[in-house]
This record gives sequence, structure tokens and C-alpha cells, in this order.
Amino acid sequence: MTFLENFEQQCRLRGESPSHALEASGLSKSLWAKWKKYPERMPYGDTVKKLADHFGCAFEDLETNGRAPKEDSDLFLKIKQAVLKLDDKQRGYLLSFIQFTFPETRE
Repeated sequence: MTFLENFEQQCRLRGESPSHALEASGLSKSLWAKWKKYPERMPYGDTVKKLADHFGCAFEDLETNGRAPKEDSDLFLKIKQAVLKLDDKQRGYLLSFIQFTFPETRE
């Protein structure tokens, strides 16, 4: 499942609108429209963490819905921890590198 599908599922499970969930998490309500426009995209880790905290679920429940292969889970956690330590400028550089390396991720 995509992040958008997982996010919408968490909203349905709690009976709240996506706009309310975003606002209650301290995020912009307009993010939902952005995610709907680009459903294959994954938001920054700090955004996902805020939503996971709001929903009371694990980061991974929004990201992969617990479907990450077990053999990759340690690597995934290490990458996630490293990315969460980056400041906004560093995340921008990382995103630029990913978009350069994987052109299909560009807008």
C-alpha cells in the first residue's frame, strides 16, 4: 500500500477526516491534496512521525503497513534513523540526489 492509502486507512479506522488528522498533528491541511496528486511519493520522516504519534501507530504502519520484508527491516530502520537526523537543508540535498539518481521520482 502507498503512504496515501495507509494514511487514509488510519483516518477511516479512527473516524476522522484527513484534514482534521493533519491539522491535529500540527501539519498543513493542504498536504492531503499534494499526496493525492503524487500518491507514489512519501513525505519526510518528521511528517510521518507526527501523524504516527497522532494516530498512535508505528511509523511503519503509515509507511509500509508492516509489509517490509524481514531481511530488510534492520537496514530500513538504520536508513530511517539516519534520515530523521538530517536537517531540512540536508534532506533537500538527499532528495535532489534521489531524484537525480531515479528520474521517475521527479515531479
